[in-house]
Amino acid sequence: MPAGTILPSRGVLDRQRIGESIVATARTHAAEVAARLEETLAPFVAEGETPTDFLALQRQLARYVDHLLATLIEADEAHLRELGDDRDPRRRRDDAAQALYDKLIQLRGALTSLFGLDRGNELLGIEGPTPRDPRLLHRHATRALEQLRAPDPELPTQELNGIQLDRDALAAELQPATDELAAAIQDVTRELREAAIAGPPARRAAPLSLRPVVAASTARQIAPGSPTRPHGGASGGCRAHGHCS
Repeated sequence: MPAGTILPSRGVLDRQRIGESIVATARTHAAEVAARLEETLAPFVAEGETPTDFLALQRQLARYVDHLLATLIEADEAHLRELGDDRDPRRRRDDAAQALYDKLIQLRGALTSLFGLDRGNELLGIEGPTPRDPRLLHRHATRALEQLRAPDPELPTQELNGIQLDRDALAAELQPATDELAAAIQDVTRELREAAIAGPPARRAAPLSLRPVVAASTARQIAPGSPTRPHGGASGGCRAHGHCS
């Protein structure tokens, strides 16, 4: 599988598999289930009531679950497109972070050559290793720019003579890479915010409740005289299937 491939949501795939299986079962056994239900419930139809058309009911339930599945899959595809949209801003952010990291390493090396490790870091207002985290890296670069542009700083004694320090030129060298990373971080933050507002696929789509079709598709087992009738009535059948919701 290629690196960076975005896969459909596992929860959506599970619901799709279960839903399609239930729809197929309901359609295959609709006539038999309808006949058994009509026979079972006939003694309980009150005077003046119209017996339920269980065949039509099962077909309608099958179409209903088909509709829910299509809505859920459409929402998942939209979610995958958003993840794909998010991939390019992240890549730009990582590239910008690497460029700024390299620039800071170069700058720290130059100042260390001139003033020594400790005094060179003091001049930039930086201590410790150069960070890799993009936000922390940007803060380090921003602090270094402030130090380089500070008016009348007290410069330490140079350990390497014959080289003149141009703080304005160093700041001008560091500024573009710092700005590029700041813009890239904002792009990633915007994509994350849009994804959070949209929510995961299951929340965008109509809730996929399969209980009505499960009940209909297991009615053949529940009917009197069925050799596969589960214990516990309809709820037992749901537990046996493991996908009532």
